[in-house]
Amino acid sequence: MLWEIVDSPHRLLGSAHALPEGTVFPKWVTESHEGIERFIFESGGPGSRKGIGDDRTLAHLKLSGVSEAYQSAKTLLESIGNYDSFDHFLPWKVAFYVVDRFLPILDLSRISGVDFQLSELAKSNRLATDFLESSTRSWELIDSSCKKTDGGLRFLEETIGDIKSGKSNLLARRLTRTWLISDLVDFHAILDETLTMCPSVFYPTIIQRNQEWGLVAKRLCADKSPTLFIVGALHTVGPDSFVEQMRANGLRLNFIA
Repeated sequence: MLWEIVDSPHRLLGSAHALPEGTVFPKWVTESHEGIERFIFESGGPGSRKGIGDDRTLAHLKLSGVSEAYQSAKTLLESIGNYDSFDHFLPWKVAFYVVDRFLPILDLSRISGVDFQLSELAKSNRLATDFLESSTRSWELIDSSCKKTDGGLRFLEETIGDIKSGKSNLLARRLTRTWLISDLVDFHAILDETLTMCPSVFYPTIIQRNQEWGLVAKRLCADKSPTLFIVGALHTVGPDSFVEQMRANGLRLNFIA
């Protein structure tokens, strides 16, 4: 999933953050960084996520349905040998914690993902790197959104149910397959399904961030150093995509592969 930014030396790559170990990248991934001098990733720079999504008072445990969901999460994690305590996490943060621990079970590795591999390439070749947002921005948006609803309880319940039923495993395979063949149509379908599943989590993490990135991209594109923007593939599809936000800010993009 590769675009060229017309009348500039810049490109945009739709990334897979985590992939099965040993995945061979499609040709368009290799071609994406030929001649590139700067990599722009989604998040990074100064700032720590520590404390975001935490509630040391444990007041959230008194909310209806939370204790049951946390017990289900603990039982699920214990089944793979994880006995860590996470009671001080709000429900949305527990959901991400569970997903992260289950990545190996889903045959996914962040080290095998595009972002990590290109970050290592930039380091080894001493290429410039920059970011569309701070390292804390996505979590801040989720935390703010979920505090207005149920703390992300529905997201946690959906996450646990999907792992237990095997739906998460099927989705992981679908995402990998769809990304490898650069299927924009199916990615659009996956985006719609994702937003429907839990808008309080995925609207801020996908749509709102796309909107914020548009102006940042315009500013970064003023630099003529050949640049590759690297964002998750779900950010590149749909009417509110990062691609459309770049276009709304005066940039012209052509899909390559």
